[in-house]
Amino acid sequence: MAQKASKNRKKNKNRARSSAQPTLNTPMVWGLAAVSAVGIALASYALQTTIAIEAGGLENPSSCSINEWINCDAALASSYAYLFGVPVAGWGMLFYVFAIGAALYALLGTNKERGAGAVAAVFVLSIGGVLFSLLKAYQLVDLGVLCPVCLGMYGVNIGLLIAAYKGLGKGFGDMGGFIGKYLSSFTGKPAGLSFDPQPLRFGVIALVFFVLGGGLMNRYEANAKADAGLSQIDLDRALQLHYRQEAKEMIIPESAALWGNPDAKVKIVEFSDFECPACQRAASHIRPILYEYRDDIAFYYAHYPLDHAINDSITRPLHVNAGLAAIATECAQDRGEFWAFHDNFFENQRRLSRGLFIETAEKLGIDRAEFEACLDDPAMRERVRDEIAAGNAMGIFQTPTLMIEGRDVDLWNNSAVIRGIIEQEMASN
Repeated sequence: MAQKASKNRKKNKNRARSSAQPTLNTPMVWGLAAVSAVGIALASYALQTTIAIEAGGLENPSSCSINEWINCDAALASSYAYLFGVPVAGWGMLFYVFAIGAALYALLGTNKERGAGAVAAVFVLSIGGVLFSLLKAYQLVDLGVLCPVCLGMYGVNIGLLIAAYKGLGKGFGDMGGFIGKYLSSFTGKPAGLSFDPQPLRFGVIALVFFVLGGGLMNRYEANAKADAGLSQIDLDRALQLHYRQEAKEMIIPESAALWGNPDAKVKIVEFSDFECPACQRAASHIRPILYEYRDDIAFYYAHYPLDHAINDSITRPLHVNAGLAAIATECAQDRGEFWAFHDNFFENQRRLSRGLFIETAEKLGIDRAEFEACLDDPAMRERVRDEIAAGNAMGIFQTPTLMIEGRDVDLWNNSAVIRGIIEQEMASN
């Protein structure tokens, strides 16, 4: 009799639970789906930009980068843009796809209790999303840039939290109590909610979804790198090979342009040529790293134009505009505009000419007559020749040559390798 009574009590509890169907706030659940769709669009843009920069470098600014401060590229090219080897934007994409799937399941499915459980799972995940957004916002402050698309995703995470919670028909005053009840439901005991959130069920679904999705994102990035001609490397092995080199004394020309902290212990020098396609690619890979480590490194750009008119090591016409381009940037350096010329010349590498150099100066407000006189000044020509001589003294024979603390960086087109070397140098200094 006692066993029969116990079974009857369980049946009555189940009937009571099934009769107390959750009341979803349908407009808010539709809002959850809409906010998720916005998140997917933003994450897709950020993901494509992150992978494009990693694979091909930062050659041209994206539409989200307006100046040195409002600059999505600097954020999406930094090491902060990755989590467990996968772009953070990729994890965001997976989260938003999960959220829109949960919203549509709740709206279109026949089992409203499970639908509410799916929405509740999105709410709990969005708490983590908001906390993660705070961390990412701090990292933007550390980089010293404003990333509009990043801020948009942070806003989406807040929107998901609000829409999911209100979609469950709850008031904000009881949010703490709801979270406590949700957590207590992991024990399998009645949590005092109007529905069974089934956290283990949806937790397993979310875990499998994110693990498989993370693997697909990783594979997608690897394919993008392969298409760009970048092979997978063993970072530890690459660093070992780098440090097998004997460090030699670095000769940094006095006139070399500086980016970063002049008092930094980690010194980097690049000997480059504005007409060299590989130098253009090197600049695109190095630039994102300069943003991230600007307080920790002193990066020097030194001229080594492969132009027989100014470089005695070159015996035949090769890069015939590179010498005058180098002189033009020396003139710009004296007027505080070296890096603007540097970027413009690499962006317009096929148009390098005296006309372009004067045009660039005029756009930056430099007096034309004064600039033309500087281009023809023998003293500026000698400054470039002094940098070439420093390169020759160090055994430079090709461009680009990137050197960190006296060792050549053979994999100058791999951002991960450059970051790894910088981190190791910072640790040893």
